[in-house]
Amino acid sequence: MGSTYTLKIAGPVPLATEAAHEAVHEALAAVEALMSHYRPESELSRLNRAAGGVPFALSADTFAVLALSLDVARETSGAFDVTVAPLVDAWGFGRRACSASSPNPSAARS
Repeated sequence: MGSTYTLKIAGPVPLATEAAHEAVHEALAAVEALMSHYRPESELSRLNRAAGGVPFALSADTFAVLALSLDVARETSGAFDVTVAPLVDAWGFGRRACSASSPNPSAARS
């Protein structure tokens, strides 16, 4: 999802460490397949492209993450915002190319 990870597993049994590595890789691949905003075929990307007001079936995992995101947004009075992607893109941290200059902070207040 736009980042990398390093996994170091130490153990006395090489097959067990290989199995643990494979299990972690599979778990991360499953999350990416559901919730990657970089992959157009992910469930989250398809949800974001869906027309508003049209029912969209979500997996239990994606639904749980979105429900928790809404809870955290309420608990933080909006300091956490799961819909922040346009702002992230505008500042050049997202997958979309940003403009040559950063957004004007004073324009955001008007």
